[in-house]
Amino acid sequence: EMWLLLVALCLAQGLGDPIPRTEVSHQNPEQFMNISQKICFHGYPSEEYNVLTEDGYFLSLNRIPHGKGDTGHSGSRLPVLIVHGFSLDGGDWVDNLPSNSLGFILADEGYDVWIGNNRGNSWSRRHLNLSVDQEEFWDFSFHEMAMYDLPAMVDFILRQTGQEKLFYVGHAQGNSVGFIAFSSMPHLAEKIKLFFALAPLYTFHHVKGPVLKIAFLPDVVLKVCEVFVCYTTKTQELSTTYVPSFLPSQATPPFYRIEDMTVPTALWSGGQDWVNPPLETQRLLPRITNLVRHEHFPDWNHFDHHWGLDAPQRMYRQIVALMAQNP
Repeated sequence: EMWLLLVALCLAQGLGDPIPRTEVSHQNPEQFMNISQKICFHGYPSEEYNVLTEDGYFLSLNRIPHGKGDTGHSGSRLPVLIVHGFSLDGGDWVDNLPSNSLGFILADEGYDVWIGNNRGNSWSRRHLNLSVDQEEFWDFSFHEMAMYDLPAMVDFILRQTGQEKLFYVGHAQGNSVGFIAFSSMPHLAEKIKLFFALAPLYTFHHVKGPVLKIAFLPDVVLKVCEVFVCYTTKTQELSTTYVPSFLPSQATPPFYRIEDMTVPTALWSGGQDWVNPPLETQRLLPRITNLVRHEHFPDWNHFDHHWGLDAPQRMYRQIVALMAQNP
């Protein structure tokens, strides 16, 4: 069963990696671009900021202030913060063509789009006092992302825009961060107009496939990673010191009261999602106090929410409509 571990690690690490240079480098000029370059490549305005968290991490925050055909002088725009999932980065929201990428679609709909990058991903690897080569740099988990990264990004965006609230969109771990932050910090929750949860993670009780094996075999995972990291691409290189921050260090997980979160929440789930199977979604739904919408797509997997070719028609239109109903 060791091959299952290898497959899972390759998926977790490799989904955000470029396709090998030798195969399509002449076909896809975006594959080695950073987020700002991808945005500009498609003719959209791009801004990039470094946000400092309370515990000393610098986070890269990308902005698409308006749509391609807009001069940017048509009045105030409501800000939207979109945050990636585990082992990915903000580039996921602009990876497809403009007609299929949520970041571009929201900008063209008149929103001020901000793309977050949590600590440790390809674009957020700076600290005031620590180097990425130091073990202390990687001493964090999604808890710190929720308690430090998300508040820093939200407050920075609101200061820059002069707005009092913003829309929040998360995918997978991006939702876990939101659930923790908004349920633990009511003052932060008050700054969120609507929370759009795409393929949210709750627990791993019903996870299918090799992920569950990884969760219960941390020692094996680390040994596999020691071999695997030798073959990663430069921008996605994974230190073995980074891995334990995503593995449990205690017998039971920390307890978060999601029920305490009062932010209006819209949720989308997929029937073929082996990371967050339907049974997990059913366990989560009763704990969301202010659920305004739930849409389930039986044929969707975990990544169709931001890479699916039918996502604009089936989900993004709904997101835009809900935003329009909550100005």
